[in-house]
Amino acid sequence: MKKIFFIVFLFAGFNLSAQTVSDFPKGLGLDIEIGHNQMDWQIDYYKTSRNQLNVSYSGKLFYKVNVFGDFYLQPFFGYMRFGGKSPVQTNGYEDEVKIDAWQTGFLFLYNTGFFGIDLGVGYKAKSMISATLERFGEFDGQEGPRQWTSENIEDLFDSWTHDVGFRVGLNYEHFIFGLETWVSVGDIKNQDYFDAAGMGEGSLSENHYRFTLGFVL
Repeated sequence: MKKIFFIVFLFAGFNLSAQTVSDFPKGLGLDIEIGHNQMDWQIDYYKTSRNQLNVSYSGKLFYKVNVFGDFYLQPFFGYMRFGGKSPVQTNGYEDEVKIDAWQTGFLFLYNTGFFGIDLGVGYKAKSMISATLERFGEFDGQEGPRQWTSENIEDLFDSWTHDVGFRVGLNYEHFIFGLETWVSVGDIKNQDYFDAAGMGEGSLSENHYRFTLGFVL
């Protein structure tokens, strides 16, 4: 899966022929992203949807190149956080999964010509940096007062995960205001770890939603 980085940027480099060298750095930009994350845990021993409102911040560098007509390719690379927050249980327990990752991928965009609006679909690969579970006490067997603790849970997840997405963007001069929805492709858990630990069958999936504020040259 590490070949994804090479493939994405090789593809972007190929399409640079659509713009002359003298145009560079026209099309180079930066997105600041504010998002909400959800995770669905459907494991034999534990089934829950971590879908409570939580806000995370991400960012990516991109290069928007014209492919042909009103169609554009926008490869990107950056940092992101995803995960999910559990509902508060009747016994007071709650937790939040926070996964930090590098993200790389591309958007394929069509400019509608209607008030500068772009519509597009995309793909991204995420390379995990860290994964943490922050929890308020214990799920069961609580002794004493509850307090927040943090636990490393990197072993639970694949080091590489993948998403497909949809984007709507509004272009205004050098600014781009966008909304993105990303849904995980396949199971994001580390199956080898689950098998070795005897944690049962099931799947983990995630999706995240982003409001983006971009500036492009």
